[in-house]
Amino acid sequence: MQQSTIRTSLLLLLIAPLLTMCGEEPDPRTEAEKFISIYDNNQLNAIYFPIDVKQTADGGYIILAAKEIIAPDANSNNPNFYYTYIIRADKNGNFIRENELESNYVSPVGDLVQVDTTFYFFCRDVQTFQAKMITINQQGNLANASDVGVTYPAAASSSESNIIMMGYDNVDRKTVIKTLSTAGAQLQSASFDIGPGGDKEVEAAIIDHFTKKGRRLPFLAGRIPNGPYYFNGFYNYSLSLCFTSFVPEAPPSGVVLGQQYKGGVSALAPLGNNQVALASFNFGDNFFLPRQELAPSVQTNITELNPNGFSLPELTPEAHVKILRTTINEKDVVIYASTTQSRQIGLYFYDASSGAFMSSRYLGFSNPYEVAGLTPTKDGGLAVCGTTYVAGRFSRICLFKLSKGEISENVK
Repeated sequence: MQQSTIRTSLLLLLIAPLLTMCGEEPDPRTEAEKFISIYDNNQLNAIYFPIDVKQTADGGYIILAAKEIIAPDANSNNPNFYYTYIIRADKNGNFIRENELESNYVSPVGDLVQVDTTFYFFCRDVQTFQAKMITINQQGNLANASDVGVTYPAAASSSESNIIMMGYDNVDRKTVIKTLSTAGAQLQSASFDIGPGGDKEVEAAIIDHFTKKGRRLPFLAGRIPNGPYYFNGFYNYSLSLCFTSFVPEAPPSGVVLGQQYKGGVSALAPLGNNQVALASFNFGDNFFLPRQELAPSVQTNITELNPNGFSLPELTPEAHVKILRTTINEKDVVIYASTTQSRQIGLYFYDASSGAFMSSRYLGFSNPYEVAGLTPTKDGGLAVCGTTYVAGRFSRICLFKLSKGEISENVK
């Protein structure tokens, strides 16, 4: 397969049509600070869904994605599966290599977790539906695959040197959260009923999520620092944010109950002292709650929290949202990333200590763009990966790199 990288200088976006004959070569001294890369190829029947991005030790990037080859005979009995696809790029965003994992590893999910210099993520076996914890090295090559004893992996993150994952047990009809060592050994596990009478509808929504034939559900798994673990998954017949300390047979210690899967939490970042940065949705509407009190013993409904937030009508309905807590200009900042109605990637900056809005920035032009993930970079900048549609049609992976100076303009 012929792979190419379309490069665009951020400084030249508006006047690019004038530069087709006399454009300057980028300055190699500053090229790594800011760029846009679109990873195009000649597979017109391929669809790509980026999931997350991380920076490597040499300043380059690893992008985790799902890939589908559209088959003319695909139907509900013979569906197209989304295979695991990895791009390795250099520090300037230039394509180095791609890695398509074995065809039985399908439906990869984020986050792309980093522990020390090694990366981890989850996918499932196409035949058994069993979750696999995949280990990849700094070059994006497969190092190990471990069984983790749950079906339908849905979300992952890390806590110190361990890995947190959430999945759906399609045999017992339960949501499962586990902590694992980097070798794949189970450390803790808890499971929760999805609710009486709702198993078929919930499983249909989960399958539609994995096959990308329906709504993308905002599954989450993580830990409050020095506190309990949390997951955003199905509980009590609704997509709910639940807290747990892995007490055997105990219900969640706290719950933010969703509205079936029409309303609930879409993203979360802990801030400390029972404060979180939260994003939520409710029947198509989107809300940002950049500093919301949320104790792990909470018992509430998402509709009681939404009025505390900022309504974002400019976002796509039930938008995919990522939240990053980081430091910019020595200030504690929360960055929300999402997709706008005009199909740009919107970045929204908030003061983490007060929840006050600071500024916004929009990425993308000409083609439609959708956000997938973001990560801070070693030079104090920001990398954002997403989907763009070349010629408005062909789904391709894109990577934006913003310099330290650029994002500093958003935090003053």
